[in-house]
Order: sequence, then C-alpha cells, then structure tokens
Amino acid sequence: MAGFMILRETPFVIEPKDSLLIGRDSAKRHREKLSKRIEQQSNAESIVQLDFQHVKLMDYSAADELVCKLLRRLTGGDIDGKFLVLLNINEQSKENIQAALELQQLACIHITPNGERKLLGKISPELAETYELAVKLGRITARDLVREAGLKISAGGNRLTRLKQLGLLALAESEAVESGGRQNIYTPVR
Repeated sequence: MAGFMILRETPFVIEPKDSLLIGRDSAKRHREKLSKRIEQQSNAESIVQLDFQHVKLMDYSAADELVCKLLRRLTGGDIDGKFLVLLNINEQSKENIQAALELQQLACIHITPNGERKLLGKISPELAETYELAVKLGRITARDLVREAGLKISAGGNRLTRLKQLGLLALAESEAVESGGRQNIYTPVR
C-alpha cells in the first residue's frame, strides 16, 4: 500500500481565447485534444486536471460535451486509471456543469481557487459522506465503514464500488484478511 500513488498530471488549461464555451463544437475540440493527450500518457494511475481559469462562461451543451463525455470515457473503461478533477470553475459555469453531470448521473471533483475540494454532480449524501471519510482516512476498506459508519460489510463494499465506478476512488490493492478472503483497499481521488 505504501507504494500506491495517484500521480497528478499537468493541468490542461482552456486558453483565454476560448473564454466563452458556447455550444458543442468548441467543447468538442477541447475534449478531443485532451483525450489525445490522455491516451498518449503512460502513467498507470493519474489525475487529469482540467483548468477553467480563463473560462468566463460554459453553457450546458459545452459542459455536457466536454466534461460529461470525457468523464464517461474515463469511468466507462475506455481509458483506465485516469481520474478527472476540475479546477477554477466560476459560479455560472459550475451551475451548467452541475446540471449536465446530474442529468448524466455522473460526479467529479472540483478544486476551487482557494484549494477547497467540492463534489459536483449526482451523488447521494451517503456516498458523499463515504468519500469524505476516505479523504480523512487517506485510504478506505469496507471494514473501515463497518467500524466508522456502522454499516454491514456488504453495504460498505457496495458504497466503495459505486464511488470507484464514479471515478472518485481508485483501487489501490487487494489484501488477505485474517478471517479468510480478501479485501479491497481504495484511495480517494483528490
């Protein structure tokens, strides 16, 4: 476990000339460019950072085309071991990204300009709490959820699996347990 680490890729910054992302065409161009960069990277487990510091407005269509379609590729198995984190989104653009993510039943992490971490998209309060516990602990297992949240082991395992499917947890390793069997150890994407 000590050797597992998710690397943080250099941010992909939307250029100032593209400060208005209106409609699907402009967003598609950025998604294709970023997808190509991701596909060429060899890092096994890494965080793809998409930086919106120069974006004044991103409408719903652009949010769906850029963020949701990219996230679908990353969480759907098309591109393994890559996790999406959004940086520096203004309030108006964040509302459109939030709406697109909710409609597509997706979620991702947004790091605000002051470094605060927020979950965006469709995520239940229980999953959000489990994610925050993973951040607090630095790693998490279903047994941790039994101990910390009073869940049954199967319920804890289901939550962790769902967070992994959403791209909010990475599977770090699987280890043998004293009582027999194995347990998965997850690390939070942050």
